[in-house]
Amino acid sequence: MFEWGSGGSTVWLTGKGAEVIAIECKAEWQHLVQDRSPDADVRFIPGADTGSLRSEAQFSEFADYKPFFDDYVAAIDGFADDTFDLIVIDGISRCHCAERAAEKVRPNGIVVLDDTQWDFFAPAFVTFQGWETTRFRGFKRPFPSGIYETTFFHRPR
Repeated sequence: MFEWGSGGSTVWLTGKGAEVIAIECKAEWQHLVQDRSPDADVRFIPGADTGSLRSEAQFSEFADYKPFFDDYVAAIDGFADDTFDLIVIDGISRCHCAERAAEKVRPNGIVVLDDTQWDFFAPAFVTFQGWETTRFRGFKRPFPSGIYETTFFHRPR
């Protein structure tokens, strides 16, 4: 599987025997996840001062400094189309990542997009038009942070 944004899912999936390649833009987080999940391939790819792909402006942690994430998004480009059974998008620049994920997941594979309750992720839904979707809603820590949604896009055969 391939993942933009490492964390609990990286640790859980490798613990279940999955081969995970995770892309992370924060060095300290990359080290924490790698320490908890040594079998995962967690790659640190930071933002850059130049480029064309930015993260969604609504992410408050990037409100003051909005670097470019061309290399972060393109990390999947070195893999052939139809390579991955599962792609998780839970990092930055999610709409751009979704565009790249669509061709890299195998037919009958799944792309998971986290936090889809936010309207600014609507372009990702356009990317996956015609795919079967399943949405899960629930609370997220720390409480009371509200209701959050994760959408699973199932690629047609």
